[in-house]
Amino acid sequence: MSHQRYDLAIVGAGTAGLEIAKNASRSGFKVCLIEQGYSEGNSYLNKIPLLSGKLLQNDKHCLSFISKKQTGLGDRELPILQGIGFGGSSLINGNVSYLGFEKRFKEVFSLWPKNMFQRVKKLIYHNTNFSYNREYGYSDDLTNIFCKTLNKIAVPEVADLDNFIEGWAKIHLNIKGSKRYNFSNDFKENAKHQNIEKLANTRAIKIFFKDNHASGIECENLISKAKVVVNAKKIILSAGTIFSPLILMRSGIGDKKNVYKAGAPLMIQQEHVGKHLKDHANFRIEFDCMGFDTLNQKTRGLKLFFEFVKYIASKNSIFKSPGATLAWNKTSFNKEASINDLVRYHLVHFTQERSLLSSKGIRFQKDQRASLGCFQVFPRSEGSISFDNKNEIQIDPNYLSNKYDIELSYKAFQSAIHLLKKVGFAKSGKYFINDDIKRNIGSETFSGYHLIGTNRMSKNKNSGVVDESFKVFGTNNLYVCDASIFPDFVSTHQYLPTLAASKIFCLKQGFLND
Repeated sequence: MSHQRYDLAIVGAGTAGLEIAKNASRSGFKVCLIEQGYSEGNSYLNKIPLLSGKLLQNDKHCLSFISKKQTGLGDRELPILQGIGFGGSSLINGNVSYLGFEKRFKEVFSLWPKNMFQRVKKLIYHNTNFSYNREYGYSDDLTNIFCKTLNKIAVPEVADLDNFIEGWAKIHLNIKGSKRYNFSNDFKENAKHQNIEKLANTRAIKIFFKDNHASGIECENLISKAKVVVNAKKIILSAGTIFSPLILMRSGIGDKKNVYKAGAPLMIQQEHVGKHLKDHANFRIEFDCMGFDTLNQKTRGLKLFFEFVKYIASKNSIFKSPGATLAWNKTSFNKEASINDLVRYHLVHFTQERSLLSSKGIRFQKDQRASLGCFQVFPRSEGSISFDNKNEIQIDPNYLSNKYDIELSYKAFQSAIHLLKKVGFAKSGKYFINDDIKRNIGSETFSGYHLIGTNRMSKNKNSGVVDESFKVFGTNNLYVCDASIFPDFVSTHQYLPTLAASKIFCLKQGFLND
C-alpha cells in the first residue's frame, strides 16, 4: 500500500515532531506524521504532574529497554525508557522547564549565528499564539528547611535557575492551573490539523532513496502488520535519540558493521551514526527525615484524600509536582568555578526501588524518608546505540567511563552529604571514604532519561551526521531534528532545548518567522 505524496513526512511525534508539524501545517504544507504510539495524552494520568510516574510501566505510553552492562556502575544493567504517543516523552516526564545556558548554547552550536539563542528564547516565551507557562510546583516544610540551610551555607537564592551556574530555587514546571501544559497543548490548539495526516501505531522501518535523494519511508502498522510506503518531498526523522539513528542504519547509513547488523546494504559510510550517546547519570542519596511526612506517607489513606481535595481547590498539593520541589546548581568543586563542573541537585520527596521503574512505575516506600538526586550536567562519558548480531537494539550509555566524570561524581556526593549533615538528616554522620562513595554511586545511579548525541550536528561529515541545517550529510531531502542532533548538553533538562532546536529547524525551512 502506498500513501500519496506529501510535502513533509515526519517520523516521530515527540517534542520536535509536533513542533515541526504544527509550523509546517500553518504554512500550508501537507504533512504526514508517523508515530509508533497512539496516545494523545488525554488521560488524567498525563495531565496531573504527580501521576505521570504511574505511566512508566504502561507500554501504551512508554517503551522500556535494558542497557548493556555498565562497567562504571559495577556491571549493572539499567532500565532505559522512552515515551511514545503524540507528545512523546513529555507526556510522561516531570515537565521540568529549563531552556539552558546561553554561553553553553553558543559553544555547542557555534555553527549558528550568535544571536540564535535569544531569537529562539523570544519565540518560546513571547509567542502570541501560545504561552509556555512556567510555575513552581508543590513545596512544604521539608522544602523550607533545605532552603534555610542552603542560605546558611552561602548558596545564593535566585528567582530562576535557568542560566545560573550557582544558586538555588524552587523547580519550574510547564504547568497551567496545576495541569501539564506544554508544546503538545500548543500543537492541539494551533496546528492546522486539516493539513496533517496522522499515522498512529506505525513504525518507520527504513528510508527509500533515488540515488541519494530520500523519496519515501517504508512503515509497518503495529496492529495489522500491514506495510505502507509514505512518499514525501522532504523526510524528517524526529524519532528521538534511540530510534532516529536506528532508522538511518536500517536505511544503509552508518558504520559498515552496524549497517550490516541492521540487515541493510551500505549506502553511505557514516561512522558517527549511533555514536556519541550522552545521558545524565543520576544518583540518589536516601536519608531519614523523622518528623516530616514525604510522599511515602502523603500518598496513603486519608492523607492522600486531603491532598487531592487541596489539588481540586487549586491549593498547594503534592499533585502539582512530579515529586521534586527544590533544585540547586553548584560548580565550585575545584579551585576555580567552571560551568564544565556544573552539578545539579534535586530534593526528591520520596524513596523508591528504582530498578523496578520500568515494570511497576514509581512505587513509593513507606518510611519517613526522602532523597537527594544528583547529576553532572555536562558529562564527558560517551556511549552508543546499535544492533547486535541478532538485530536486537543495544543501548550502552557508558556511564562514568571518563575519569573526570568519576572524580566529579565523588565530589558531588561529598557535597550532598555535607549538606545533609548541616540540615541534620545525615543518617550516620560518618565520614565517607572513597570506597563507600564508589559503592553508593555504583548501586544508586540510574539514567536521567536525557539521551542526546547519536546523530550529532557538525561542520562536516568527518565529525558528525547532520549539517547546520539538520540535513544528513551525503543525502538530499533527508533531515534529522530531535535530541539526537545535540553535540553536547546545553541545559540541565532536555525538553525545552529540543523544542528550541525544532523552532530553529522551522526558521531555516521557512515554516516560522521571528
